[in-house]
Amino acid sequence: SAQFEAGGNRLVTGSNDGTVRIWDARSGAQLDILEGHDSEVVSVHPSPDGTTLISATQKGQLYLWTPAASRTPVQIMRGAFPVYSAAGSRVCYVDNGAAVVWDISAGKEIFRTKPGSADVVRTCFSPDDQLLLAAATDGAGRLYDVATGSLVNSFNHGEEVKNGAFSPDQSMVLLLSDAGLVTVWDIAR
Repeated sequence: SAQFEAGGNRLVTGSNDGTVRIWDARSGAQLDILEGHDSEVVSVHPSPDGTTLISATQKGQLYLWTPAASRTPVQIMRGAFPVYSAAGSRVCYVDNGAAVVWDISAGKEIFRTKPGSADVVRTCFSPDDQLLLAAATDGAGRLYDVATGSLVNSFNHGEEVKNGAFSPDQSMVLLLSDAGLVTVWDIAR
């Protein structure tokens, strides 16, 4: 797995030897190595501001790092599919079919969606970080208020949802199924 950090000057990679490496994107020089994962690193996610990064392992562990401050993880969480808020102050991930929103600076969970008849498979934050979209196996896309964790709205896609996204102006939500069905919902009304 590989991702550019914000600004494009550094590249972050995760590998099957359980390490995360930070590279100078122009020279190719290795700048740092982060070790301590329990298995292969399958994805890396630098924060929008470049101060933290999350690595995900094959065994379902998420490691939160602050590479400039420490070479040991700040937090280890169980889950998959992490996404940062636009400001980089929060992260959401999926754990046992629930969406979990984590406050990075406070080092604690803000809220967790209640398990239901369907598992959450992917999440994303709205551009203003006020809403969370949770795509689920029951064909629903659910909108949550990030500050309170309360359900704001729900949309029935008709098929198991694979992913979702907000429009840049936050007026619409898009849901995508494994079969390729795309639905767009107007949430501005």
